[in-house]
Amino acid sequence: MALLYKSSDFVNWVKAEEPFFSSENTGMWECPDFFPTHFPYEDSKFVLKVSLDDCKRDYYAIGSYGYPEDDVFIPDEGSVGFEDENSVCSSRLLMFDYGKYYASKTFLIAGYTPESRRILFGWVNESTDASIYTGAGWAGLQAIPRQVWLGASGKQLVQLPVEEIKQLRENQVSVPSAVLQAGSVVEVTGVMGSQVFI
Repeated sequence: MALLYKSSDFVNWVKAEEPFFSSENTGMWECPDFFPTHFPYEDSKFVLKVSLDDCKRDYYAIGSYGYPEDDVFIPDEGSVGFEDENSVCSSRLLMFDYGKYYASKTFLIAGYTPESRRILFGWVNESTDASIYTGAGWAGLQAIPRQVWLGASGKQLVQLPVEEIKQLRENQVSVPSAVLQAGSVVEVTGVMGSQVFI
């Protein structure tokens, strides 16, 4: 269940009378996020995102928000439901990522303007045995930040790594065109560092 609190000064908060959105048998919700897909938000669709602890996945729904008359999120038809009512992990909700990606949150660059960008950060959680990552002294990492926006269909979000990532690239290495044979190994020389963008 998601509850909505409102404030005009970010000091004093009032809880909305009705639950913002709820769904039975979904376990604990973590890192909820709610945002318009564009500005001005009066003409916008809205996204409600939750991290479901039972599945360790980030799900979202696109819908409408009736502010200021009604403080309730209403998902678009067909965007919420479960294939198996006994398993929240069978959700028909949309996912930000189908791999190890959890506890994401968004923020806005350039304020509430048409030029603004919604940036998504998420956690790539550890999948090895606890004794291994405890011994290593670290577990998981932050994923590359992604820009998200509403796709042309209006039914799902689109995402790409943020443009700023390109500033980290250096020492481009080119490999001549070649036909690769199944099972062959091709060594790429001149590559240094712990990450490679291909």
